[in-house]
Amino acid sequence: MPLLSRKKQFAIKQETTEGTAETLAAGDVLMEVDELEGRFTPEFQERHPLREDLSPAAGVVGITAAEITGKTELKPAAVPTNDPPCHRVLLACGLQQNLLRTGIGGAIGTFIAGEYMVGGASGRGYFVRIDATVNLTFVEIVAFAASEVATGQVSSATWTFGASPTFTTIGKAYRPNSVAPPSFTAAVMADGKKFELIGGRATCSFEVGGAGQIGYANFSMQGKAIAPVDQALFAGVAAITTVPEVFKSSAVTAEQVALVVNSFNLSLNNTLARRVASNELTGIKSVKITNRRPTIAVDPEQELEAAIPFFTRFAAGTLFGFYAQIGSTVGKRTIIVASRTQYTELGQGDRDGIATHAANLLCSRGATPGGDDDLLVCFG
Repeated sequence: MPLLSRKKQFAIKQETTEGTAETLAAGDVLMEVDELEGRFTPEFQERHPLREDLSPAAGVVGITAAEITGKTELKPAAVPTNDPPCHRVLLACGLQQNLLRTGIGGAIGTFIAGEYMVGGASGRGYFVRIDATVNLTFVEIVAFAASEVATGQVSSATWTFGASPTFTTIGKAYRPNSVAPPSFTAAVMADGKKFELIGGRATCSFEVGGAGQIGYANFSMQGKAIAPVDQALFAGVAAITTVPEVFKSSAVTAEQVALVVNSFNLSLNNTLARRVASNELTGIKSVKITNRRPTIAVDPEQELEAAIPFFTRFAAGTLFGFYAQIGSTVGKRTIIVASRTQYTELGQGDRDGIATHAANLLCSRGATPGGDDDLLVCFG
């Protein structure tokens, strides 16, 4: 009986021991994935010994690896305190989770999107935005206290929380984790056949292809392969009913200046390195993230240099904050923030007769002790 290509599930579970398979179940199918593919990719080695004829010898199979790719919609959980559907994939990409919070107070000075904030007491966090009703949206690392003054470590802007502040969790935020990101067991359940990998880690890009479109996380996960087996799809998988917001009534800014754009892409550009091990049946122990080089691609309309100094910033290597938001409803948005970006390329483009830039930006380390602050991905 033929297998149907649209009947697929993606299951993923954090491993207790790196490179040791976890048992996957219906509760590990947490997100809906488009363009989902599982690839079982043994390395075939050909043999061509010299002899009296030109016929090749039989080949052998070496290291056995696997890859899973797909894309999933960027959207928060239906309940702000719950994890977004793509939570486990983001952890596999070497990101860590914090709360996305709001608090009432007042600001002096202009904060930079994504910059590290240090409180006068013990509070620590990252600035995301201030809305028109004087609510500060921030990523909480250590909770801020009543009447505490938070200072931006790059802009020196300050925010004073009220004497009886109301802190509300509106979602979850993710930032890099260079210390010990966990490994995962993952599988594509393909209408009766399972393609599984273990010891897996991933890389990802976050993109929206145009105004009015849904944002997606495009992921690629690698690990050591378990040979595909026949297994039925999981039954009883909970339906995901949240609907993503689209890229309109949104905002994209660079150095607090609004840009007119059609699309953007943030790519983690993780380097995925195999831990090759001759004592393993597959020849691989697991996959590690050994480097990342986060970049942003965006297509703003061209402006006079007096209005937006694109080339002046590029030539000077100016560092600036980048902010992009998909959707406009609190609790349903996806927000991409990087506090220290700079242009690495500023090409020429055209959008239906309107001159644009094909701009590439590099995200770099900020002012946080210990780093891991080159980007924020927020849901809420």
